[in-house]
Amino acid sequence: MALRRTFHEAIASVTTRHPRLVVLVALLVTLLAGSVALEPLQNIDTDILRQLPGEMPEVRAYRRAVRDFGALDHLYGVIETSSGSADIPLLIDAAQRLAVALDNPEFVFEVQWSLDPDTQDHYGEATGITHGLLLPAEQWPSVRDALFNEEALHARAVHLRHLLSGPLSPRVAREQMRDPLQLGNTLLRQLLLTRSPVRFDPRSGRFISQDGTMLLLVIRPLKPPTDLLFSQALMHHVRTAAGSVEAALGGHVRIGYLGPHTETLYDTSLLRKDVVSTALASGLCVIILFIIAFRRLSAILFVGLPLAVGIIWTLGLIALFIGHLTIVTCAFAAIVLGLGIDFGIHLYNRFLEDRLEGNRSRQSVRTALVEVGPGVFTSAVTTALGFFALLLTDFPGFRELGIIGGTGVLCCLLSMYFLMPSLLMVLHHRQPRSRYQRLTSFGLEGLADAVVRRPRTTLLGGLIVTAWLGFLAIGIQFDDNLFHLREIPPEQISLQNRVANRFGLPSQPLLLTVSRGPNLQSALSANDVLSRRLVEISEDHGIAAIDSLRTLLPSVEGQTQTQRMIDSFDVDAVGEAFRAEAAAVGLSPAAVQMSLDRLRAWKRQTLEADPLRLSLASRQSLRRLVTNYVTRSGENYRVMTSVYPHGSPWSGEAQGLLIDDLTQTLREQVGTASGGEVTLEVTGVTALVDNLRRLIKRDLVLTVFVVTLGVVAVLWFHFRSFRTALLVTVPVLTAVLWTLGLMALAGASLNFINVLALPIIIGLGIDNGLHIIERHRGTAHGCIDVALVKTGRAVVITSLSTILGFGALSLASFRGIQALGLLALVGVAVTLISAITLIPALVETVGNKRGWRGLLRPDAG
Repeated sequence: MALRRTFHEAIASVTTRHPRLVVLVALLVTLLAGSVALEPLQNIDTDILRQLPGEMPEVRAYRRAVRDFGALDHLYGVIETSSGSADIPLLIDAAQRLAVALDNPEFVFEVQWSLDPDTQDHYGEATGITHGLLLPAEQWPSVRDALFNEEALHARAVHLRHLLSGPLSPRVAREQMRDPLQLGNTLLRQLLLTRSPVRFDPRSGRFISQDGTMLLLVIRPLKPPTDLLFSQALMHHVRTAAGSVEAALGGHVRIGYLGPHTETLYDTSLLRKDVVSTALASGLCVIILFIIAFRRLSAILFVGLPLAVGIIWTLGLIALFIGHLTIVTCAFAAIVLGLGIDFGIHLYNRFLEDRLEGNRSRQSVRTALVEVGPGVFTSAVTTALGFFALLLTDFPGFRELGIIGGTGVLCCLLSMYFLMPSLLMVLHHRQPRSRYQRLTSFGLEGLADAVVRRPRTTLLGGLIVTAWLGFLAIGIQFDDNLFHLREIPPEQISLQNRVANRFGLPSQPLLLTVSRGPNLQSALSANDVLSRRLVEISEDHGIAAIDSLRTLLPSVEGQTQTQRMIDSFDVDAVGEAFRAEAAAVGLSPAAVQMSLDRLRAWKRQTLEADPLRLSLASRQSLRRLVTNYVTRSGENYRVMTSVYPHGSPWSGEAQGLLIDDLTQTLREQVGTASGGEVTLEVTGVTALVDNLRRLIKRDLVLTVFVVTLGVVAVLWFHFRSFRTALLVTVPVLTAVLWTLGLMALAGASLNFINVLALPIIIGLGIDNGLHIIERHRGTAHGCIDVALVKTGRAVVITSLSTILGFGALSLASFRGIQALGLLALVGVAVTLISAITLIPALVETVGNKRGWRGLLRPDAG
């Protein structure tokens, strides 16, 4: 205690004897820090990936996938007819124009709105040999049974008779007769429709809806949506292109976009708008509060200027030691301002109180620093401790926020300690006592009198409320779905519904990467096993589509298995059945024989064909298509498969079951034979979010535990009394229970953003109790009612300023920020109520020398 008092008396001595020198030194330091303060503001790292744990396997896998395969997320361009009626030529014209307008190598890798020439060239003619080799062996029996059963052959015979006897032109008839048994079309449908996450008509090869009113473009950007600057530039490019196409076609089409890049840009712009609007609203409210509470405009200068200086000092230190801000740390100023203002309010309130008693400015400054300073110092230490505890997390973004936030709190404390007293000495020392109006009491005299007269009744009421709300708090839910934090605009929801109804657009895919060496065939064999298992379990796990290299380039072993299956196909048996069905509908034997000759030719060519391989001699179409799926990493080849779920993304448990099944299958069927060990990596937005969810929960529990222990230790060290530390802590824990209970009563839930308000609530509650108890210990006769009236005014002002600051967040459009504001508003209000009621009641009953037996005594009267 003596050391703390000596320290604060030394600060008071320096600031009261040499105030102008202190202001000059602070000005020089501020100018020096300000000269580099803009550097971190101009160097904001917008890549979300760099804020995630680099050692996390899923993050490493995602980074490798982005590096090796490019952007993993697609952007969908949606072209609709403005009239709502079918107009396919208009949609095709718009798609062609838009694809040309989007062609920019700085932003877009490729734009697809139909089967591109490379794909058509790779799959060949309708009855070409390529189809037979590409079809997986296990799928051949189902294709054979579907095409050559009695009912299907009868339908083909009827259709063939209509072709030969109907009024068709020779060209159309020849086109239909190229594949009379529809073998080629069936194989093409089997290969393409299982790959594409978007429904389309394989006959036209275009992503056009069945009603002819909508066409879809699949745009593959160069960079992922986690790069916010790139997403902003990309969306500007695509919207400019869309506007030019809409104008060129006279407004007969309207173009919209769906995808993570659009969502990221919308969320970012919404957050920026919310930050500006809420900052203006909270700033205006705090100014009005200061005028009402302190009844003087100068309060804004004496509290606000040191705060601004502390922020500049913090930015200077960031520039020297970190060099940048991130999307996580760029909000540090608002957080530090909200917390640092409490230091100034308590010091300024004590200064004005002492001046109203007739003391000179020098004595009032010394009183404020010596009597209130130790409590302010302890409050700053506990607040900084909460920030520095973030260093225990695995997230680089959170760790930097911990360093910057903790440093900012300490910088604001130094500024309040030295600059505020010096300003008061320079600008207030000649003002007469008559200039100081009586300060607003907020009705604390009446409250203090009631609580002191009925402390046990107050505690009993608090106990009843705590029991009720605590029981409700048990049922509070934690919403761990990060997508619920977003606010989707109505027009975007309407567009999503229209696209989903026409194309069945799936959720974000799960990306599976098989890695194996030492040659490509080893990796392709492992990929064949993976794809085969995915097809087998697709119904059990709700798989909508599997975009796999297997339908483009199966392994040689897989193609050989397909040839063996086709070799066992009995064309003669099919011929006999087809002749019988043809005779029944009056079809000539010559027409039947032509169909069977085509079928025999297809079988012969498939069996005689060499397996498809990737080499320098391969067709350009094959090499270009394969680059999206395979890459070489050291001695291994890596092959990527995209798995699309039906509806919403898989939960963590469902995803784990799927991966366990696939890993076991690869281990059993591939092993380490003829190609070394095979590894399976899982990544993608859904996998990343699920694992981050678990990691955030773990880090949150650890941080709260460490902060709680640290705060209790600091309070014990400050008061040197475990009982006094409990007097401060118990009302805070009670307030947390009340807050959670009120949330449960209102049907609200915790999430990853609003849960950050709990440390703020705890920190402010600790500060409130600490200052009231500190003032109580410093009064002449230990009167808690005097402490509550005098220091309680500063407690009310700090709480109201925090309520106004965070209350403005509840008006935000972004759901996560809105939830944070609402929880903080309720929590800080409840903390204020518990501090000004429960702490005086506890002091009156168990404080001083009364002990815990004081609870058993009756209230007076």
